[in-house]
Amino acid sequence: MRRAFEVTALIIAVLAARASAAEPDLQARSLFHYQDGRWAGWSVGTDWTAEYPRILTVFGPMWRQENKEAGLKKWLEVMAGGFIDGNTVVSPALNVRAFRSVPKVDLYLEETYNFRTGRWTLTQYALFPAGRLKIGIEAETTIGRGEPALGIGPRAALAVPCGPLKCAVAVTYFFGTRVVRTYVPVTYVRQ
Repeated sequence: MRRAFEVTALIIAVLAARASAAEPDLQARSLFHYQDGRWAGWSVGTDWTAEYPRILTVFGPMWRQENKEAGLKKWLEVMAGGFIDGNTVVSPALNVRAFRSVPKVDLYLEETYNFRTGRWTLTQYALFPAGRLKIGIEAETTIGRGEPALGIGPRAALAVPCGPLKCAVAVTYFFGTRVVRTYVPVTYVRQ
């Protein structure tokens, strides 16, 4: 039964993406995440398919709390750094990320402000376990100078074994912005 649910969810996500946009914007995003209980850092290749890919690198303090017996985990990271684009232009940025996991749902919230462009990006998702997959919904809103952008749609994530690191592959289709984004996050958590 669970396998049928997983396959059905993937088919629905693929069909929804194909039906809503003849030519979606295909994006590939890599993420490296570091946590040691006091400090956190991210280095994100925001879209490796772009002509001039940008990399966001941020670092700052974090707070983490975990109760493995109850299946609860939460963390908050407040970081500063910047975007570097293909022309090596640095744009200072502020980045706040929060995560909470309870037995049946993972909740994530991220807010990034780019000081050079004057734009805020707010991303959030909720994922639910479905066998080896986690499926749910993701939304991304960008506001500030320029045109606002809002995308919302299905997200599927699959953990991938990779030794001492935590790795996954995730795909989201954003209705509204017609973006199909593939994420490859790698996390190192120092105990």
